[in-house]
Amino acid sequence: MNKHSFYQIVYSILFLLIVSCKTTKVANGNLVKKNTSVKQLIALHEASDFDFNTLQARLRVNFDDGKKSVAPSISLRMENNKQIWMSIKVFGFSMGKAYITPNRVSFYVKLNRTYFDGDFKALSQFLGTEVDFKKIQNILTGQSIFDLKAKKFKSNWEAPETFVLTPKKEEERYNFILKFFQKNMRVANYKLSQEEKKVSVNYINYQVVDKQFFPESMEFLASKPTKKVALNVDFKGVQKNTDLVFPYEIPEGYKKIAWP
Repeated sequence: MNKHSFYQIVYSILFLLIVSCKTTKVANGNLVKKNTSVKQLIALHEASDFDFNTLQARLRVNFDDGKKSVAPSISLRMENNKQIWMSIKVFGFSMGKAYITPNRVSFYVKLNRTYFDGDFKALSQFLGTEVDFKKIQNILTGQSIFDLKAKKFKSNWEAPETFVLTPKKEEERYNFILKFFQKNMRVANYKLSQEEKKVSVNYINYQVVDKQFFPESMEFLASKPTKKVALNVDFKGVQKNTDLVFPYEIPEGYKKIAWP
């Protein structure tokens, strides 16, 4: 595989990552006190989950790995717990599409006429931890990717406005830290580390969509000793529960890639 093809594949996999219940009113942060128990924090976070049947948005993306920088625009469509669709353009030209279901990860790149079609194994190997459809959806909507009821946590108040949850018992495979914003109990930051690999997802701002908090801008950072990658995403024109179609078909004549 040549260098150009490698960047296309990494770029496509990365936008899959940033690729993305109960109805709630906008939370009043004054009701969440600094001494709120871990159990209550988890319950408040789960109650703040973004409720939707379908969702569409425009994403403005900036990708930089220190050697290559690109700024694509992405059309995002989601059906809750069923499918995620993305169409990507650079300078107005179509570069490809991605389609994700609970059992399938697929994308194609027009520039080098290649495609990937498989399960979540490749994406999990790339990130160094298990990834599934629900986790991708939760990242896109600002919800925890961890099962918070499956572990015991300790919490700390971090000025000016975040709660920090860390496991009482260290995970054998990786270490992680999770932060919540006090004002809305949505995720502020994930930090995941495994040996020399580090991944961080920062939610910089949230916006209000139909009386619920939804990410407005986020930053994805990944690093290992020989490479660093930064991905910044702005969510624009977010709409929920509209009629959507999810057209996806891999073009004829494209070459399948086995990754990694």
